[in-house]
Amino acid sequence: MADLNHNILDGLSEKQKEAVTHPLKPLLIIAGPGSGKTRVMSHRIPWIINNYDVNPYEILAVTFTNKAAKELMNRTKSFLPNSSNAVVKTFHGFASYFLRIEGHYAGLDRGFSIYDDSDQLRIIKNIFEELDINIKKNNPRVIISEISKAKNLATTSVMYKKKSNSYFEEIVSRVYSRYDEILENSNACDFDDLLLKTNNILKENLDIRKKWSRRYKHVIIDEFQDTNPLQFEISNLITNEQNSISVVGDPDQ
Repeated sequence: MADLNHNILDGLSEKQKEAVTHPLKPLLIIAGPGSGKTRVMSHRIPWIINNYDVNPYEILAVTFTNKAAKELMNRTKSFLPNSSNAVVKTFHGFASYFLRIEGHYAGLDRGFSIYDDSDQLRIIKNIFEELDINIKKNNPRVIISEISKAKNLATTSVMYKKKSNSYFEEIVSRVYSRYDEILENSNACDFDDLLLKTNNILKENLDIRKKWSRRYKHVIIDEFQDTNPLQFEISNLITNEQNSISVVGDPDQ
């Protein structure tokens, strides 16, 4: 254990060592470009595994890109091969993983499909035709953007309909409601749904929330300044009662 600890801390600055060895309590790491934030995260994971009663799979690290997730995992494995069992995913990757297990609470079968941007556009154009909406006066991509914005603010189609008070919002509401119906009937999600449904399940089911917050003894969130309200809420819901979470952010971004 001592030799591994030495290897983990070797070459780090005093500030980096302080962050890596911080107890399993809330930790905010302020890190700008070139400050070695990935290095801190990749050293903190094996440090926690080596010094606390924590299995690799009891650590969740969330990044914003698949490239960042892969880099973090590769660096972590260089210290502890079994640390590859830590859960390192993007927010959408974690949400997909979560819904494969708990999605039935949102009406999803385990083998649900994930629709991409081209699928969305095709469906929205079909909805325009079905609802007799003039495509020359209403840009489908603008409607998609508004629906995405609503979902990332945790606004469901039902909630959006209640607050609609303009012609544009009425159009969006009609399309959003029909779009939801089509996805539900197809056992499918778009990328925004992954987050929205994950958030709703965690919020509405106390037992599920307890189960997942107890699953992870430590949570690490990268690029925390870029989290939207939905991602921020999910981060809080999956953090355990001891608030054992590390967040890495750049205040200048």
